Amino acid sequence: RAVLHSVFPPHIAQALVEGRKVEPERHDMVTLFFSDIVGFTTISQALSPEKVSGLLDRLYTRFDRLSDEHAVFKVETIGDAWMGACNLAQRQDADHAARVARFAADAVRAAQETLTDPEDPGLGPGP
Repeated sequence: RAVLHSVFPPHIAQALVEGRKVEPERHDMVTLFFSDIVGFTTISQALSPEKVSGLLDRLYTRFDRLSDEHAVFKVETIGDAWMGACNLAQRQDADHAARVARFAADAVRAAQETLTDPEDPGLGPGP
């Protein structure tokens, strides 16, 4: 049950829990957000699997919190890609594009703050 609610919009998850058939829905206007980490393959080759996993966990935990704050529905996370949508899981006709834009700005800040290794802060003095 918890898995259904974490994957599907609430009304679809509830229908599945109740064993009802879920009909496809048409959405005339949806705003999507996509992100991936530039250079992820190189990063993942240079770091241990534990550090890569920790990096993704820190970043996508922040994205998930931001999606709640901005009412952006998390569609899925695969590897280094995160996808969200507005005006999909709930009607947000008036401001769905603005919500995604605000989410995107906060996601960029979160990535800048998060995509560093807290165990290796990196200090490079020199001439």
